Parts: sequence; C-alpha cells; structure tokens
Amino acid sequence: MTVWTLKKDALYRIKLQHPWVYRDELKFAPELPYKGAPVELRSEAGDVLARGYGNLQSKLTFRVLSFGSHTGTPMSQEFVLYKLLNAWKTRKRLGFLGSFRLCFGEGDGLTGLVVDYYKLSSPSSTQLLAVQILTAGMENIFKAFPDLLRILIERAQKEGLTEMNWDQTAIIYRNDVRVREHEGLREEAPRFVQNLKDVDWTKSQALMNAWNWQETISLSCDLYQGQKTGLFLDQSYNIQAVLGFLSKFNQKKKLRVLDICCYVGHWSAQFSHWAKAQGIELEIDLLDISETALRYAEENAKSNGCSQVRTFKLDALKDWPLEEKSYDVVICDPPAFVKSVKDKDKGLSAYVRLNTESLKRVVPGGIFATCSCSGLVGRNDFDKAVQKGFLRSERQGQLLLRGGNAWDHPARLSFPEGQYLKMSTYLVDSF
Repeated sequence: MTVWTLKKDALYRIKLQHPWVYRDELKFAPELPYKGAPVELRSEAGDVLARGYGNLQSKLTFRVLSFGSHTGTPMSQEFVLYKLLNAWKTRKRLGFLGSFRLCFGEGDGLTGLVVDYYKLSSPSSTQLLAVQILTAGMENIFKAFPDLLRILIERAQKEGLTEMNWDQTAIIYRNDVRVREHEGLREEAPRFVQNLKDVDWTKSQALMNAWNWQETISLSCDLYQGQKTGLFLDQSYNIQAVLGFLSKFNQKKKLRVLDICCYVGHWSAQFSHWAKAQGIELEIDLLDISETALRYAEENAKSNGCSQVRTFKLDALKDWPLEEKSYDVVICDPPAFVKSVKDKDKGLSAYVRLNTESLKRVVPGGIFATCSCSGLVGRNDFDKAVQKGFLRSERQGQLLLRGGNAWDHPARLSFPEGQYLKMSTYLVDSF
C-alpha cells in the first residue's frame, strides 16, 4: 500500500473525519501503480490517519474509507459487504417498505459509490440494484470482486433484509454521469450486468413508502434510462412532513395543487394517495419540460387516486400560461441549477425567478413548498433567493417547516457537503 503524507495545516479537518483530501493538502504523494490504488495517509509525525484510495489525476486526490490504524483492509470485499449490509439494516430499521437508496457514498462510509434498491410491484417478486460508480478507486473494487453484489443479495436474504434471491434480482450500472470524468473515467451508457426475462425496465412499477409510512404506493418510471437511477428517492421525508402538516392544517374539501418540475410526479402521486385517504377532492396541474416525464407523472397521479390531472410542457424559467393566485398548494422542486462554482450567480438568479413565478400562483392563505438540490447552494443562499421571490411577487410568507435529505440519504456530521437537499414550506399572505 502506498503511503502519502498530509500537511500539518490540513490535519485538523482529517481528525474531524472529513473523508476528502485535496492535492494541495498533501506534503508527500509518490506515484501510484494505477489510479484509484490503495493509499495509507499519515501525518508528518508518522501517525496513521486513514486508509482509502488515491488518484493523482483528480483534484480531490485522496478518499477515505476508514480512519485510524485498526480498520483492517478497507478495499477488501468483506469490508465493502459489511458496509452495504449495515446500510441495508439501517434502512429497514427506519421503516422503508419499498424502494430506497441503499448506499449514499460518504454517508455510508463508501465514498464514490451510490446504490439504489428498487422493489417492484410489477412484475412482483422482482428487485433491482442500480449501481453508480463515481471514482477510480471504487471501480477497482468492483472489478476485483465481480461476485460482490451476488454475495450481498445472498446474505441480505439470509438475514431477512429481502425475501427475494439472486435469480429474482437485476443489476444495472448507471455510470452515465459526467462527474466520472474528473477521475479519468469514461461516462458510460446504462448497462445491465444481470437482467430478468420479460421485464420492460422503461415501464417499471417501483414501490415507495406512502406519505403515512405505513403502506406503499406504486410509481411508474424508467429504471433503464430515467434521470438519476429512474426516480429521485430523496424527497420521502419532505413529502411526509408537508402532508403530515396538511393533515392537521387543511380544512378544505377541495384542493388545487401545482407541481412544478414534477419529473415522474412523486410529490403529486403522494398528494393523490393522501387526498383519497382524507376524502378530499384534488385537482393537480403538472409542469415539466419533458413530455416523457409528464406522461409518467400523469399516470402516477391518476393511479394513486386523482382523476383531475392536467399537464403543461413548459420551461419553468420562461413565461407560464397559468392563472395567478389560483392554487391552494404549490410545490417547486427543480433540478440543480448550480452544478459548478462558476454557475452559482446564474443559478441563484434562476432560483429567484422560479420562486417568484411560483409564488404568484398561490392563493392567499395557501401553502408553498420550495426545494433546492444544488449542493453548492447553502441554506442561507437559498433562503435569500426565496426571500427575493417573495419580494418580487409582492407576497408575504410565514415559514412553517424545513426539510432536507430523506433518511436513506444520511449525511455525516463531518461532511456537510452531504447535506445537499433543502426544503422550506411557507404559509402565503396569511397575516
């Protein structure tokens, strides 16, 4: 294992167990036999600080898999299996009944790896692991241990984490992300390494926890080429919080809902299921730039209980042909507008415009839930953008609740970068 030495002035952050080390924080970093090779990080005094893997081609040069000197071999198959099984057990303890993010990189101690677990309602007795490998080091691990996921499924079934076996499991690699280029890796087309007969993955029915966390709903989605790995799984807590609030606050028997940047309509599907349980008549308008996403979203809202659904194929940052002050609830959940530091000012301006136009559509006394999944936009910057939206739309707001990553997207205390998702819900013009 290659030994690298950390500069003294970078010691504090690694002692706080931040899992990243940048190139300019290293005092001594000899060449590696290959990118993503195992590295032991030491202090200038010679103390072992961490073990993980390195890549001198990347500005983010060292990634931690284990801290200290007593953690064995972190790039071994058993280490990775232990981490994945531990993450799976945690999700089950938290009450996930259907699909969830099984591994959230640094949050689960496996930097460079994302795994989403999908449980399908159709065909039944079918599960899918969608695997995204973001770093050279993690790619080396999966190449070295080609049976790793099969062993994971076998052990998970044995421990009662899933009722399905390996023959009922599909595996897809979703390495179709540009961030891999920073590691000297190619962006790849989605590919199955294990497929199941007669399954149309472009028309999958994924089970998700319902808003009440006591049952599941089914969402139609594309698990082959859809955005992310087919669904955005990170909003489950925020949806639960907003609908939990509305269960106590709402006194109307009919609600109009506007779902902006709806993608496949997870928010609207949950609203539909909730309204049906509450005996509330619901009208939903769906807005997205993708016609394909709108078809899924309309189907998901209707299949979960809402018969009055309209779709609008629009760029959310351009003019909307939607009546102002006409919706009881407006949900604003756009894609990340800030993907790099150079985009920050432009992205914040986009958040201001989108929130301004969204707020214009809320009835007085209505509810506005707004989100940002841009990791480079902090909570304070996002709040300022929303505040500008209130000012420009000439509305007033009372903050009711805040949200963030769902429970299957844990963020380490030492890794604030993992706390990327922000959600705020406001009561509009109520005073």
